[in-house]
Amino acid sequence: MRTRIVAGRFAFGWLILLLAACSAPPASALRLGTTWWTYQGASSVFTAAWSPDGKSLALGEADGTVQVRDAVTGTLTFSLYGHTGAVWALAWSPDGTRLASASWDTTVQVWEATSGRQVFIYRGHSSIVGALAWSPNGERIASVADDVRVWQAS
Repeated sequence: MRTRIVAGRFAFGWLILLLAACSAPPASALRLGTTWWTYQGASSVFTAAWSPDGKSLALGEADGTVQVRDAVTGTLTFSLYGHTGAVWALAWSPDGTRLASASWDTTVQVWEATSGRQVFIYRGHSSIVGALAWSPNGERIASVADDVRVWQAS
């Protein structure tokens, strides 16, 4: 008899837990246009890019820095310093291991996405680099200024 009571309470407890879990609104139930979090840096933010896994958001700023933030909380993961002009474009590698930044300083810089260590600087544009894209296989980066350049990335 005691076993049936314990089993019944156990089943009833799971039923309550299931009902509670199903009744809570999911995060996606937020009203369209609801602000999740806000960031305002010391300088203007010119560009943003989601990591492929959606866990990080990179922000390119007017002062040449890149902020990598937790996409859920907005907490700063790390800052990237290397550009001497505003960061105008950002692109994550398809596997999410690297982040490329393009700047008014005419360079494209590539960073390790976990540590923030600078991997490479591509030079050759003669004007502001305003757009970036990784190839789907992650082997090349295309950058756009007054010209288009395709760089070997791996």
